[in-house]
Amino acid sequence: MPAAALAAQRRIYQVVARIPKGRVATYGQVASLAGLPRRARLVGRALRVLSDRIDVPWHRVVNAQGKISPRGDALGHEDLQADLLRREGVRFTGATVPLARYLWQPEGKRAPGSATEQAINSAKTSAAADGSIRVKRVYDAPSRSDGVRVLVDRLWPRGLSKAAARIDVWMKNLAPSAALRTWFGHDPARWAEFQRRYHRELDASDARDELLALTDQRPLTLLFGASDLDHNNAVALRAYLVSRARR
Repeated sequence: MPAAALAAQRRIYQVVARIPKGRVATYGQVASLAGLPRRARLVGRALRVLSDRIDVPWHRVVNAQGKISPRGDALGHEDLQADLLRREGVRFTGATVPLARYLWQPEGKRAPGSATEQAINSAKTSAAADGSIRVKRVYDAPSRSDGVRVLVDRLWPRGLSKAAARIDVWMKNLAPSAALRTWFGHDPARWAEFQRRYHRELDASDARDELLALTDQRPLTLLFGASDLDHNNAVALRAYLVSRARR
């Protein structure tokens, strides 16, 4: 291997070795920190040929969507990487690591315009724009224009198979609390107060960041099962996301 390639590989390994336990970095972030901007694929290649004799936490590197990149040359690689991350306390949302929660912040802070800041904010900026967050009943036919399809109900929709639903992620933690849902009972007279209480619950969690970290500049469709198309938690959640993005 040429000396320049070896030097680049060494810098990549040095950066990956700095990723702390319980945190992840993206391929692009590692490339930038190694002085190799826009060379995310080079990071992937370097980690694929990593020797067992080199102690580098390769499993802490994921793609820009927070997902584990498949490797055709390593059977069971995805399961192994996910298992190693879970052992370190990383919790997945579906098949995705919520970057807003687990993305590594070098030196304990984010420099404006840094790869870390961009990795979190690019998805938020895209999904938060009016029109890019959609609401749809889960029983309606899926469409390519849906983008990322996220079920935001606490209970699985009755009579609907997983294959027919074509849900990318089921985020139960985005649903209203059981007590609030029972109090609301889809009563239009309680709609305004329901939204106020529900938004207060969302403010107390990091669910918004977890949700927007999934989008990767794609449309976001919030799915619900209620028969009332105008008074449901998905409509209230969309209103919350849009309002918070404007602040």
